[in-house]
Parts: sequence; C-alpha cells; structure tokens
Amino acid sequence: MNRSIIIAFCLLITNLVFGQITEIGLASFYADKFDGRITASGDIFDQKKMTAAHRTLPFGSKVKVTSFENSKTVIVIINDRGPFVNDRVIDLSKAAAKKLDFISKGVTKVKIEVISIAKGKQSSKKAYTPPPQKKKVQQSTSPSNASILSQAIEYYKVESTQISPQGFGIQVASYKEAANLMKRCDDLKKSTGKDIIIQVANSGGEKVYRIILGTFTTKEQASGYNQKIQSDFKGSFVISLN
Repeated sequence: MNRSIIIAFCLLITNLVFGQITEIGLASFYADKFDGRITASGDIFDQKKMTAAHRTLPFGSKVKVTSFENSKTVIVIINDRGPFVNDRVIDLSKAAAKKLDFISKGVTKVKIEVISIAKGKQSSKKAYTPPPQKKKVQQSTSPSNASILSQAIEYYKVESTQISPQGFGIQVASYKEAANLMKRCDDLKKSTGKDIIIQVANSGGEKVYRIILGTFTTKEQASGYNQKIQSDFKGSFVISLN
C-alpha cells in the first residue's frame, strides 16, 4: 500500500533504544572573559579550540552539533560543565559558534548527536590551586558512565492504535530519527492539550516521522488553530489526512 501509514509510538521503541543519543535545544557560546580559565575537566579553556560544555556527558566525549537554522555542523569535545540555563543544552567555544554562524544572535537551536562517549577520561593537567587570599572553589566530580546512561533513559506510557484519520491536521515537526520523538510528543501534548498522531512515511528511500496535531473536521478550523500557535511552532502548516 503506497499511502502513508499512521502508526503509534510503540513501533518506534526499537529506534529509540538502539539509535544515537541525541538532544535538541538551544546552544550558546562562552564569553571572552573565560578564555584561559580552568575548565571543570582541568583543561585550560581556549576560545580557538573546538570544545564545549555539557551538563552530563563525560569529559572527552565527542559530539556533532547541527544548526536548525542553516544545517551547518561542527564536531566538538566536551571538557567543561554547563550550560546552567534551563533551555540550553550546550555551551560552545567561540570558534565552534563561528562554524555554526550564530555569533551575532548569541543563541541558536541545535541538535546534538553523540559520536563517542569517553570512558572515564581524566585530565592530564595538574590539579588547579587557587591563588592566595582567594576563595577556594570546590569542583564537582565527573559522573560515571553508568550514571550518564541512566540519566539518558526516559520512560513514557504508550497507548498504541493504528488509525485511518479523516479531516485535517497540523504538521509541527518532522524527523528522520526517532530518538527525540517521544519527548517532543509528550511536550506537545502538555503544551497544546491536542491529540498527537505520528505519520510514518518514506521520503527519498528514507523513513520520516511527522508529528501532527489533530484532528480537525474542516480546513478552516485547522488553519485557525495553526494561526494561534505560529509564535511557538514556526513553520507549522495544515495538511489533509484523507
């Protein structure tokens, strides 16, 4: 059957378990005042190097960061802790931020894909000793790999029903990987209160997962609701489900 199949979340579990660890959120970059300071790993921070801060990944882990705005990518090494702002997922060096071309904006939406997780990497630098008469800062211990992996696991209650929808829906996102799909759907359900359906289709020989809000009886109803959410979901659009 050539038509797209609407399928429930549980059929995506295999991709979620065995796919890459990914995150989506905002990226920022270090201010110049941090250049030359000691990072949480013990390395000297250098704005010209391709490094980054992450809240949980072990030091030495390698990640690929992709900009949603221009599709530019950069590969960085995690050597510090942060960012400490709720909606941000990574702090990049200025060199890495230039590669993604968001210096003028300050922040940009990105996808983080873990290429490799370091195994208990220890810094080669000597322990940092603060200068006299300055308050000693206690440095947190890097979490173990087991701790990192447990923090990466999330649980969702899934109710699975294959359907043949009628009417119209609003497509708010499209993914080629299912790694972030469950969390995004959970967030959308909480923020909109609307039913969420997943359209699984083939595009250019690749499987695509489309998140759709709906359903709406008429196109006018769907268009009216789409206008209300445009500020939060830029690029969303109405589609026919018949």
